[in-house]
Amino acid sequence: EMSRRGGSKIGLVPFLREMAEKEIDACTKFGAKMVMYGSHDYPSLLLNISDPPPIITVRGDIKIWQNKTIVAMVGARNASAGGCQLAQKFAKELGDNGIVIASGLARGIDTFAHKGALKTGTVAVIAGGIDNIYPPENAGLYQQIFEQGVVISEQPFGGLPYAGSFPGRNRIIAGM
Repeated sequence: EMSRRGGSKIGLVPFLREMAEKEIDACTKFGAKMVMYGSHDYPSLLLNISDPPPIITVRGDIKIWQNKTIVAMVGARNASAGGCQLAQKFAKELGDNGIVIASGLARGIDTFAHKGALKTGTVAVIAGGIDNIYPPENAGLYQQIFEQGVVISEQPFGGLPYAGSFPGRNRIIAGM
């Protein structure tokens, strides 16, 4: 009723308990974990953005972001080879100096930023569900980040990335 008074044509429908349990089970089987706003594991820097996600799904080592300086590195998907090499070099040098890199696992600069920071710490924020790797050619990199860093999503398990999910992904990268 409140959503209708706020201008929505349809009211909000509560998420059914069975659906929530099914999503939690799917995440767990996939090796991911749901982290709630305000919990000990929730990234403290995300608390400072205007609309922090109430739940994020993470896969990998959440200690990557705890008590660390994080720098976001994003850029053109169709970046030049020189630009990609420079992004990788900057990410490696920042990582060698104790700084964690956050990026969006996109083609181009994001891919090379993650590659440069693999050994020292990287956070990949994705636009689909934690189980949907986009772009598909970054599947191997996704696996490496999961094993050596952490992947984050605010989308439901199984969710496909869509145009409207990328601004949300970007706000999380900026917040981190």
